[in-house]
Formats: sequence, C-alpha cells, structure tokens
Amino acid sequence: MRKKIIFFYGMLVSITFPLFVMGQQTVFHNPVVRTAVYFDVSPPLRDMVTHLPKKTDQTWKDGVVKNYFDIKKPEPKENFPSGFVDPVIQTIYSSLTLDTTIQNF
Repeated sequence: MRKKIIFFYGMLVSITFPLFVMGQQTVFHNPVVRTAVYFDVSPPLRDMVTHLPKKTDQTWKDGVVKNYFDIKKPEPKENFPSGFVDPVIQTIYSSLTLDTTIQNF
C-alpha cells in the first residue's frame, strides 16, 4: 500500500513539475509600455491654505439623544394573503462550525 502511495505522489510530481517550469518561460504577449498622458505636480504643503478644525456639534451632551423618526406614526400594514410564507426567511439555523471564533479577547 505504501509503495502505491509513493508511486502516486511520484507520478503527480513528475507530471505537474514540468508544467510549472514551462509556465514560467512562456510569454503570451509582449508588455506594452506607454508614456503618461498627463503629468500633475501638486503644490508644496507650505503653500497650501491651512484650515483650522471646526467645532463639533455637542448638543447631545445634555444627556438626551434626539431620535429623528416619528414613533407616533403607525407602521404601514402589509396586505399578504392568508398562509403566505416568505421564501427567503431563515427558519433553520446552521450548526456552529468548530473553526469560528466564539469569544475574542
């Protein structure tokens, strides 16, 4: 059995190794070198205008975060036929695979 495995791997290496060597030497097309169409030089940083940082909006610091949606407006009711089953809703959860990170510290 061991001789068969060694023979199989030997054949695999002897077939694939020449393909790798030939692939490194094969040129399918010549590289194309062109000059740039547009050259741009940015101004030096010492010549650029400096903008001071703006004051951030800290109106939420009083402890109240404003919600910008209307909670008094009722949600629209959908008109689905009776017995309608959503075909894309997930009803069965997959099992947890072993190589996932469960907890990260």
